[in-house]
Amino acid sequence: MCGILGYIDYSKNSLSVQETSLVKESLLKLTHRGPNNTGFLQIKNCALGHTRLSILDLSANANQPFKDASGRYSLVYNGEIFNFKELKEKYIKVDYQFVSSSDTEILLYCLINIGEKIIEELNGFFAFVFYDGLTKKFIAARDQFGIKPFFYYYHNEKFAFASELRPLAYLFKNKLTLSSQAIFYYFSLSYIPHPFSLFEEIQKLPPGHYLKIDKNNFEVKKYFSIPSTSFSPGNSNSKNMIRELIYHSIDKRLNADVATGAFLSGGLDSSIVVAVASQLKKDLKTFSVGFKNNLFDDETKYSRLVANKFKTNHHEFLLDDNSILESIEQVLNSIDEPLADTSAIPTFFLSKSVKEHGTVFLSGDGADELFAGYNKYSALNFSINSPFLANFMAKFLNVIPAAASSREKYISNLQRQKEKFIKLQKENDFGKYLSLCQFTDDQQVSRIMANKNIILNKTLLIKKLGLKEQLRKDFNTVLENDFNLVLANDMLAKVDIMSMANSIEVRPIYLDLKLVNYVFGLPASEKIDYSHRKKILVDCFKGDLPSRVIKRPKKGFTISIGRYLDYNLKGQIENLFNKEKIKAQKIFDFENIQKVFSMKYETTDSQQLKWSLVVLQSWLDNNFFI
Repeated sequence: MCGILGYIDYSKNSLSVQETSLVKESLLKLTHRGPNNTGFLQIKNCALGHTRLSILDLSANANQPFKDASGRYSLVYNGEIFNFKELKEKYIKVDYQFVSSSDTEILLYCLINIGEKIIEELNGFFAFVFYDGLTKKFIAARDQFGIKPFFYYYHNEKFAFASELRPLAYLFKNKLTLSSQAIFYYFSLSYIPHPFSLFEEIQKLPPGHYLKIDKNNFEVKKYFSIPSTSFSPGNSNSKNMIRELIYHSIDKRLNADVATGAFLSGGLDSSIVVAVASQLKKDLKTFSVGFKNNLFDDETKYSRLVANKFKTNHHEFLLDDNSILESIEQVLNSIDEPLADTSAIPTFFLSKSVKEHGTVFLSGDGADELFAGYNKYSALNFSINSPFLANFMAKFLNVIPAAASSREKYISNLQRQKEKFIKLQKENDFGKYLSLCQFTDDQQVSRIMANKNIILNKTLLIKKLGLKEQLRKDFNTVLENDFNLVLANDMLAKVDIMSMANSIEVRPIYLDLKLVNYVFGLPASEKIDYSHRKKILVDCFKGDLPSRVIKRPKKGFTISIGRYLDYNLKGQIENLFNKEKIKAQKIFDFENIQKVFSMKYETTDSQQLKWSLVVLQSWLDNNFFI
């Protein structure tokens, strides 16, 4: 894992001293992503920068920007390519005198030899920029699933890119415009989906895309698509193939020249990772986070059960009120682009806690979207494929009196699920899907926005992300939508930001290219029916794991943040939303913001909206240079 940054001004032959200095200052804002080395290369009107977190080949020979022997080609690269040795054997026939044992050098020479065609074969996670100093052409790419971020600016013959938004915002300070559409998406979804960013002038390269640019041309191309269903149901070999692919993925991802370990929540996904990794690595270190004063959110009894079964070197870190408050402050300071997923708080705490034990950690991210694991999938599958029964149930639920307001998360969650299910039946199929992705409804978002003319532009969202509207024929289309919308923009972005803030690398084992391609080829019926989710994954590993782990209900990795916002942080929030400042910003409707913060914290939706407001306003205050 690393940080990359670059800048070129095609309107001139060389950069000024002031421009070079500004690029270097911007690069320093990525030091947390790569504390082991900072590299900078200027070639006339182009500057490339890199901050390195050393994982493979810890020597200076693997530092970046990386140049070929001729000096013509340069590469800045963030990520890991797990099949780099196979690519070397396949494509690098010339007897090069390699100077490192890194995947960076192999990627560089593959790009020199065959160009952008190599991108389709890369199995790992990456964001890179390849520069031809002679022709002044760039090739930039982002991995198939969006594990690694890539922001870029292209305007007035200037092209710039970075691993994070803040360095670009600093580089072009006073030249950027906040995007009202992106802010509306943010409040609705809790994140800003690609290709949008917080600013009109900056975009995210979508997952599975690459771009090519020179002085006269700029084009973004798609190189990867989720495969369609291709296998018949009941294929007896499917379970064996999935086990084999998961073993292969974990084996590849344990390869590092630094200490490795595995995150263990005690849920199905991370428990499978540990079950396999413990066979491949002796004395595997596992790490869990628990909640000292919150039994509802705490899962340590399950993680302990798994760790004991596989005899791992297990570590538990417990969040109490003080550590939650401290983590909230650190999360707000670490967030790159506003992202209001409250699970960022325990993710940050875990990332910070494991730093002294290693640098590389395996995770179970992506399994829910791949194998249909979320609770929402059951409701959506039932609603889409059994509309008559779903409507009947909604009418029945509608006559049941609402539960009394309660601080018990279990009761408030049931009430919220009931309300969402009733509302679900009023939408078309895609509307059902999108409503389950939203945390705040359109009317509420409009109320808190100063500009009342902005709406949730569903058509634009569908077009820009390539979302599927026809969901009834194959539930795999729902999972594909979640890969493009939720996984890339929320789950993976959160893990990248929080892990990189603590200079560690997290490797999601379920997002191996071969595994994803195979599982999406299976019919949805192998993954979900009306009473079960992750069917084939459970069948693959039910003989390996404790039955309590297999049978336990799905739990999210999050915290109840409401009481901290309403009590512990009340004074800070009042300062954050100072009336004069909010009026001057012209982003929020101040009176309606006040109404939001007067709502009781027991309701999950009000907690989420408050946290979304705090995250965005804190970002604006912290990044005063914009």
